[in-house]
Amino acid sequence: MVRVRALEEEQSLAALEAAVSEVRRLEGVLDVAGARARMGRELVHRSAETGEALERVTGLAEERMAMQAARFLTEDLEEARELAEEARAQFLARRVEKRQAEALLDAALKNETARQARRLQQDVEDWDRARRMRGESQQVPTKADPSTHG
Repeated sequence: MVRVRALEEEQSLAALEAAVSEVRRLEGVLDVAGARARMGRELVHRSAETGEALERVTGLAEERMAMQAARFLTEDLEEARELAEEARAQFLARRVEKRQAEALLDAALKNETARQARRLQQDVEDWDRARRMRGESQQVPTKADPSTHG
């Protein structure tokens, strides 16, 4: 039972690590989208100084695409964070289940050890009682004992 719980905990941990990895990946991609939007704004500002219409159009397009990508990524990131939180809760639940199984097994082993110790003590006491009884019945009767004379 503990082994099964340990395997379930390992699987939950792997799922949690995958979910956290996906969150980090999306955060990185969102950072890149933010950098692209800043680059587009810089092109627009530079075009204002140089008067280059192509730079302005390129900058506006870059910023617009980056902002659109950021909106989609933000939605995906929120979903990935929710999944990671669910995976974290699942992992913690599995860990608790494993620890409970370990505690139950430990308690059962302690109970069995105590039961065996009581049984051993009882066997020793029974053996000692039987030995004393045999010793009393095997004693040689004395002349003073009237039960030995007929």
